[in-house]
Amino acid sequence: MRPGPQTRALWEMFSDLMDLDDAHRYVADMLADMDVRYDLGDNTGSSAPCART
Repeated sequence: MRPGPQTRALWEMFSDLMDLDDAHRYVADMLADMDVRYDLGDNTGSSAPCART
């Protein structure tokens, strides 16, 4: 990143966003790859993965 008024303004805005719990959690989840969700379908039947009989 090159220094300048636009970079500083972006840094300040991002810094303010990190003070919000939801924004902080969202960014932390993205960095930890926790933002990926997979549709596992209906897991109520006995054919669900890891289902014990």
